[in-house]
Amino acid sequence: MIKKISEQNLTVLQAYKIMFVFVYSYYNMLGKPPEIGDMLSDCLLIQDGIPVDQAMWDDWLNAVEKVLSGKDDKVYFKNNRGASE
Repeated sequence: MIKKISEQNLTVLQAYKIMFVFVYSYYNMLGKPPEIGDMLSDCLLIQDGIPVDQAMWDDWLNAVEKVLSGKDDKVYFKNNRGASE
């Protein structure tokens, strides 16, 4: 069952923070695998709200653009993943 949360508009930065909290929760539940820890380290924000790794922020903005434009290949649907998965 999907828990309902009131719909609201999010900024790109708010969505990024939500993604970080979500991944961080899984990181802890999975016993802190180093690969995810490395990714989270790159995702940490510095004072101006930009990730430590500027390339990570650029990747995030590219992902946002893909989803909003509909050019994301719908990889998040269970039966729509690439053959290699």
